[in-house]
Amino acid sequence: RKGSRTPPAVVENTFASRSGDPKGIRVQSLNVLLGELVEGAVKDEHGLDPIGQPVLSTKVEILAESFAPGEELEMVVRCDVWPEVNWLDAEEEREKPYYGLKGKYTRKPFAQEKYDKAIGDLKDKYAVLSDMEEGGVLARGDACMV
Repeated sequence: RKGSRTPPAVVENTFASRSGDPKGIRVQSLNVLLGELVEGAVKDEHGLDPIGQPVLSTKVEILAESFAPGEELEMVVRCDVWPEVNWLDAEEEREKPYYGLKGKYTRKPFAQEKYDKAIGDLKDKYAVLSDMEEGGVLARGDACMV
């Protein structure tokens, strides 16, 4: 009915019985908060440009135990960030200051055994067995069931 309020304990118990986790509604709430607030805090308050989603350092279930609506909650998140690159010729304001940079690369020696194993693994993964025509002759590499 209009204007009625359900006690928080009833909502928590109903959610817990459906999800099987007594702290289920708190875990769900923290996941929503993470998605909405943490990324903005990382960008705006700390000036970081994250790659992908920030991840909690502790499990959400552990945070849910100390979580109380309306109370402050402190959490530690990890995220990868884009590196800050300082170009040597940045003063010249060239359009592409990264052109002309030199780098070193040493190629690992070719290992035929590793190559053969990788090809064999791919063949095994994508191999398809099919029926042979009546009276057909088996060739090397064919599989048969007796």
